[in-house]
Amino acid sequence: YMPQESNTNTTDSAFVITVDVGSAAQEQQSEDISEYFYVISQHIGDDWIKLASILDDSKKIDVKSIEDREIYTFDKAYKFLEEWQIIARESATKNRLLGALKAIKRKDIVKLIGI
Repeated sequence: YMPQESNTNTTDSAFVITVDVGSAAQEQQSEDISEYFYVISQHIGDDWIKLASILDDSKKIDVKSIEDREIYTFDKAYKFLEEWQIIARESATKNRLLGALKAIKRKDIVKLIGI
């Protein structure tokens, strides 16, 4: 009878570990969106400003400063996305990024990123 209790506790522990692994995978997914920044920046052109207005709805990022500091549109878009990811933290997700791209009618970029 005692060995069965021990096996039950082992199963419970394994369950807890499985849940923790799932949580870690979800956190990692939200952190990995920077892999899309290059493709977005390469294709978005001046629409990065529209994207910025949707993603940075709290206006915490100084878009004008990015425009003034960076010469190339690619760099402007990339810098904005980097700053947005830092400020937005957990809410900087692939779904939010894809939703914003769809909102500015850039489904071409959505297709490049993949859903």
